[in-house]
Amino acid sequence: MKKSLIVSGLLFSGMILGSVATPAVVQAADAATTEATEKQSVGQVSNNVTFKDTDGKKLVTMPMYGKVGDNLTVPQGSTALTGYYFNGTVPVFQADGSSYDVTVTKATDYDNVVTLSVNYYLGDKSNVVGTEQISGGKGVAAKLTTIPAGYTLVNASDANVKLPAQSGLLNVQVRQPVANTVIFKTADESQVGTTTVSGAKVGDAVVLTDGQIPTGYTVANKNLTLQADGNTQIITVTRADNSGVTKYDGVATTGTLGARIYTQEGKMITGRALGANTAWRLDKKLVLDGVTYYRVATNEFVKAADVTVTGSDANTGSDNNGSGVTTPSDAVKTDKAVVTTISDGPTFLYKGNGEKISNRALMPHSAWQTSKMGTINGVKMYKVATDEWVPASDIK
Repeated sequence: MKKSLIVSGLLFSGMILGSVATPAVVQAADAATTEATEKQSVGQVSNNVTFKDTDGKKLVTMPMYGKVGDNLTVPQGSTALTGYYFNGTVPVFQADGSSYDVTVTKATDYDNVVTLSVNYYLGDKSNVVGTEQISGGKGVAAKLTTIPAGYTLVNASDANVKLPAQSGLLNVQVRQPVANTVIFKTADESQVGTTTVSGAKVGDAVVLTDGQIPTGYTVANKNLTLQADGNTQIITVTRADNSGVTKYDGVATTGTLGARIYTQEGKMITGRALGANTAWRLDKKLVLDGVTYYRVATNEFVKAADVTVTGSDANTGSDNNGSGVTTPSDAVKTDKAVVTTISDGPTFLYKGNGEKISNRALMPHSAWQTSKMGTINGVKMYKVATDEWVPASDIK
């Protein structure tokens, strides 16, 4: 006696191993060699597919319905195919009426089967416009087939994927028919990020999302007008005002392991660090996500936890250490708002009396605010902190 099984996205051992493209009624024959399905939906093709195991033994022949180029899936509702999956390149639907063989592997260890969830996003990753799931053996090559209608991939190569070692999520960027590349630059022409905007036609208005704008920057106007497909638009950005940054007058001293350096956004700077047992002048304090940092150079901060800090918040530009400070007799208001060190190594500081400060220095090519200039022992110097001066020959 034949049994009727209803197939529509069935689960097997907690994993989605595949389903017939159209919900179907499957007639399970006694020999489990031939099975019939319901008629295909509009727009689908019919392929007569023979499933064989890795030894070449025929498991079942059945019609499969889908769109040309879509991935085939192993229908777990078929008695003959329960527990099998594609272990290798996933076959795709061919022209209507095609007949062909495919090889499937028995999943003796279901840990070898993974599911890749695909999110198609427009603009930034929070704007998901479509999804897809692909299941199969670890490392299997597959092709994305459920790209949302009206969209294309920003990068055509994204259509080919390889299933990961563990089930996971893949974000794939899509675009509408007319797309422009947006390049974000600062006032000094430094590029700090890119994104893609798209729409149905030239002249459409689009709005940049916060997720598209580089972290730590703002734009004066988020509204753009689409130009010809493929054009590039340049947008000027400014660094966002970070209320967590305050003035600070102090010194950071590293331990035996030195200290890592971070940007104002909290990203570690690779290839640069503070040396072991060295002292560095601080001029700003940053609190970011509950972590305290101190600035040692332009957009270079050290974590408070990695150094020993001495100093205090500096809300004024006046000296704050009272007695013992010598100010050059010819000291006047500086002719520079900021001075930048020019050495590739540390730049040493001097007290107002001409004494060299041996345990503190300024970072290479770092910028510092200055309030006064004067002559110390015949050398023109600029004041960068309380009783700390840098020679004019060491800065620009």
